[in-house]
Amino acid sequence: MLQDAFAAGRPPYEDAGVQFADNVEPHELLKLRLLNSSHQALCYFAHLAGYRLVHEAAQDRLFRGFLLGYMDEEAIPTLPPVHGVNLEEYKHTLIERFSNPQVRDTIARLCAEGSDRIPKWLVPVIRQQLATGGEIRRSAAVVASWARYAEGVDEQGQPIEVVDRLADRLTRAARRQCANPTAFIADRDLSVTWPTMSASSPPTGPPWPHCMSGGHGRR
Repeated sequence: MLQDAFAAGRPPYEDAGVQFADNVEPHELLKLRLLNSSHQALCYFAHLAGYRLVHEAAQDRLFRGFLLGYMDEEAIPTLPPVHGVNLEEYKHTLIERFSNPQVRDTIARLCAEGSDRIPKWLVPVIRQQLATGGEIRRSAAVVASWARYAEGVDEQGQPIEVVDRLADRLTRAARRQCANPTAFIADRDLSVTWPTMSASSPPTGPPWPHCMSGGHGRR
């Protein structure tokens, strides 16, 4: 999709299948808040559940339901009208794409660089939903899954390689959650501005059900 605003004409890109719009911002938001954010909504939970390939997690009906709920109740309400796009068809196309075993995308790739991706893709959804009184339960759960993943140890006590430019800071903050459930979202070193969130008043209370002991076993 290209914005049809060329200063001195253009080649006939449409002959090669390129689509044009007078304003591409709605299409950009569509990609960021449905495609990209859904990757984040899937990946941390999926890794903690033992999945390593995206298509395997996306074929799990629990994950599919969670992603569709996020799109329907939290992401789509923040989108402006997108000319020529049927959102009902688009969201199911995304699920089909995620579920395609021929792609063989990895959960690890989606988990990488969360400190860059979450603020750009998910936080704007949270911010807009809070401003309009909308639903954020699933978005809050995604943040919680990121924080749990960032502890660097999974539910079976196996190490997680946290690939992120802020990996050390993320892990330090995440591991403080046992003593302080809001430590992760309150850590200003992570360079994430959580809208209306504070250490004393998180949006849903502590959104993760357990903290991990020294052995990192299930409590």
